[in-house]
Amino acid sequence: MYLKALGHICYPEVECAKGDPIADIVCVRRKGHQVEDVGVVEVKTSLSLRLVRQACWWQEHADWAGLALPAPKGPKNRDEREKCYGMLQRLGLGLWEVPADGQVELILRPLVVTGRSEALRQKLKPEHQQLGKAGSARAERFTPFQQTREAMRRVLRDSYPVEGCGLKELLRESGHHYPTDQKAISSLRGYLTGDGIRGIRCEQHQGKLVLFYKPTEEEGGMAA
Repeated sequence: MYLKALGHICYPEVECAKGDPIADIVCVRRKGHQVEDVGVVEVKTSLSLRLVRQACWWQEHADWAGLALPAPKGPKNRDEREKCYGMLQRLGLGLWEVPADGQVELILRPLVVTGRSEALRQKLKPEHQQLGKAGSARAERFTPFQQTREAMRRVLRDSYPVEGCGLKELLRESGHHYPTDQKAISSLRGYLTGDGIRGIRCEQHQGKLVLFYKPTEEEGGMAA
């Protein structure tokens, strides 16, 4: 809420590339149709060297980076935290502290260096904004598989709401992230006939797998 109130569009749990660190929150600030800057906020429960290293890594891939931490409790903890302010400032990292009442306080303003965020910007999808709480160990990330799944569901919902569609024909319209069509069909058929794919119902019609759009619980559907 705090970042959104400042005019940022927020995307939780974003991965720039496979194997890279996961950004807790990516913040995009626009002026009209133009992107002004893209920043990353790491949301954690305590300050550590590992966290600082991760935030510094994001400075190479975003226009700015910062940390959001609970406000320290007690004079001793406050004193220890304040000893780190100079280091964070020299590194150009921002710092926000959140006390028990939830009123976020800006401690250090991040250094903004634009022109570094193009690759990260290309990874941002509207679906990121529908995921879990940023910084949570159980937060869901928006992956290429999820992108393929949601594209399939949109085609089923908009073009085949009653009659359904075969997998091969569906992928021809929806597209996919797999290297080849054959790999996509083989992998997705395995998921569909195994544990299933969330939001898609499949039936066998005369030996052919037919797929149907299935509303999720969030969309008002029934629990499985």
